[in-house]
Amino acid sequence: MKLNKKTKSAAAAYILGLSPQTKVKGTKSEIHAFTEVLKSSKVLYNTLNDKTASGKTISEALAMKTTSAKQFADVFGHSWPF
Repeated sequence: MKLNKKTKSAAAAYILGLSPQTKVKGTKSEIHAFTEVLKSSKVLYNTLNDKTASGKTISEALAMKTTSAKQFADVFGHSWPF
């Protein structure tokens, strides 16, 4: 799986709450790592924009994203761009 400009744009749009249409291909572990980091990035973004979110909630969302970003880097050999 390669993160080209179109895939990165679709990922950013998803994180921001839009519903982009794109297809991704990769191994099972690549798709899993991509999906998890994408979901956790969206959760963190939404949490940071929630005026009622507590520090604990933000810390938990950040920890989840950090963990999934590390898994992404382990699978792909480069860091998550978001």
